Formats: sequence, C-alpha cells, structure tokens
Amino acid sequence: MDNIVDHFNGKLYTSEMIKKWNLPIKLEEELGVNQFEYFFLTSFREDPHGELHIHLSLFPTKYKIIYLLEVRTPIIIPELLHSSLNIIKEKKNDIITSTGFCTHKNTCYFGIFFSSPARISPGSLIEDIRKLENVENANLYKYTSEGANQINENDI
Repeated sequence: MDNIVDHFNGKLYTSEMIKKWNLPIKLEEELGVNQFEYFFLTSFREDPHGELHIHLSLFPTKYKIIYLLEVRTPIIIPELLHSSLNIIKEKKNDIITSTGFCTHKNTCYFGIFFSSPARISPGSLIEDIRKLENVENANLYKYTSEGANQINENDI
C-alpha cells in the first residue's frame, strides 16, 4: 500500500549538521543556519518522461520534532485540506508544508508537515481528522534527527 511517508523521505538536522555540509557561504546565509537551530529536509523522486528528478526541500524550524499527518481520501478536496490545516493550527502547531497525490482511482493521500512547541496528543488529532467527511484513514509520523517512524494513536 502506498502512503506519503514512502514517497516523501525526511529527516531533521541541526544547524551544526548543516554547517558540516560545507555549503557556499551565500547559501548558508540564505538558509539562515545561524538563525535557526533545526532544519527539516524532505525529498521526493519522480521520473517524468523517463528522466530522473529528485526534489529536495529544506525548511527551518524552531522545534526538534516534525510531524506528518497523512490522510487517505477518495479525492483530494480543497475544503478537506483546509479543514485539516485548521485542526492542526487550532492545536497550536506550526504548519511547515503540505503535499498530496493520487495512486489509483479513488485512492488519494495528502500530508501536512508541522511542528509543535509541546508534546502533541496523537489520538486526539487523528480522531478529529477522521471525523471529517471523505476521510478514509489518517496516520501520524514523527521525524527526528534519527529518521521517521509512525506514531501509535495511543502514544502520548
């Protein structure tokens, strides 16, 4: 079964780790490696027209954990994405980015990457999202400097 985390790899890096990449000085300045303590790197691979493309995105963040809310739905509806974003914001989380795709007829996924100043209540968030119309399932993942893993709804 496809899901967001299989397509969008990610890992959290500290500013010290980023500095070890020996990036050009101007690029380090643009990234703000001296202004932020953490950076979230995510990638996505695609092969349009038989040519390999790998997209890298680097997001500065204040927190040492990044979460990914994955939602399965028969169709990606703007209102559903908007409602999901609002639920995440209402719980005092910082939205980083969102993405989505469809894998088969009537099987689509969207994901919202976010961070939080406090520990989140996974069960509460997943329960609220699953109550929305057209949501077939929702999962939550946690990204740290060690990598990514799925969070059980009962974890605190």
